[in-house]
Amino acid sequence: MLMGVLANAPCANAQTWISNNVPTRPWSSIACSADGASLVATVYGGGIYSSTNFGATWTTNGAPRKNWVSVASSADGSKLIAGVGSGAIYTSKDAGGSWHLSQNISDAWVHVASSANGVDLFAAYSPGYCYYKSGLFWTIFTNLPLNNWGPITCSADGTKVVALTIADNPSVYSSSNSGASWSTNSIIGHYEGAGAACSADGGKLFVVLNGNVYLSTNYGRTWVARAPAGRGYSIACSADGSKLFTVDLTSTSAVYDVYLSTNSGASWMTTVLTNIVNNTNSHTIWVTSSADGNKLALAIGNPGGSYAAIPGPIYTSQSVPAPQLNLALIATNLAFFWTVPSANFVLQQSADLFNWLDVTNPPALNFSNLQYQITLPPAQVGFFRLATP
Repeated sequence: MLMGVLANAPCANAQTWISNNVPTRPWSSIACSADGASLVATVYGGGIYSSTNFGATWTTNGAPRKNWVSVASSADGSKLIAGVGSGAIYTSKDAGGSWHLSQNISDAWVHVASSANGVDLFAAYSPGYCYYKSGLFWTIFTNLPLNNWGPITCSADGTKVVALTIADNPSVYSSSNSGASWSTNSIIGHYEGAGAACSADGGKLFVVLNGNVYLSTNYGRTWVARAPAGRGYSIACSADGSKLFTVDLTSTSAVYDVYLSTNSGASWMTTVLTNIVNNTNSHTIWVTSSADGNKLALAIGNPGGSYAAIPGPIYTSQSVPAPQLNLALIATNLAFFWTVPSANFVLQQSADLFNWLDVTNPPALNFSNLQYQITLPPAQVGFFRLATP
């Protein structure tokens, strides 16, 4: 019989940004693992940088110098996919230690996406088509038109997919069956920069167009404006879709406004990012978030794929994570689960609330919702909590 569950109290988002120990480059994209520890960032006209300690140190490994434009990561950070603007896709199975040519097409790739397990991969190029890979081969989505494609994103299990066209009146194509069928809706507004993100289950879809954030909770059939004012090019969200992260690019000085939301964009708080190197309002800022939304990173650099871009730094921000411990009954077993945290947590058990012991069962990562899960037999008496070692 279960007597009780203790869970950590929620905490506020971080307010402090740290410039990482990495050279300024014309960064063209950034991505991270579910726990936020592994970061990967691409350089237009350069290489690919990776970090396994949230940006404290960086390495460049086997990636050739290319016009890199987009990168995506599996949940554990081991499998990576990166697109080249001049027409090629590379993949890595060792966290960027080595890279292998996966697809070579004489067009400009603009965005790539990966499922949590790194098996289902998506890519779009402009002007051209959207592609899908699950296994060895890439296939064209023949049920999507030839178009000027922009960002593409997918749910953790790869079944929910969103692809955005780049035009004065952008269209959002969405699929709930890995691209077997699609629905489309136009979002009224002038196109100027675009980004897309979705919750782990795909139930919440977000796009940013001309600084306006739009939310869909029905796989793209209808959209609601969730708009901070500004000119954002990129957006990231937590696994549950509650925490959002985007940056206003309208500054004309060495200051940018970072917009954060903890309620799926219903309201926003603003922090200030200062001391941008050589800011002339010509940068693009790419953003990424850990699954729990407590580790955030942004790369400042290349706007729209141009060598003329002024290089910028990479910044990170971290808040003290406090994931919610949840309990569910699966068959006759007890399942404890919590969102992949930005720090190491262990499940502990106590019979008296004074003496606590670690539960020795290792947690398993559920790729459908990016949560850790430990399943125990029902004959458990006591209290449970999450604790840091």
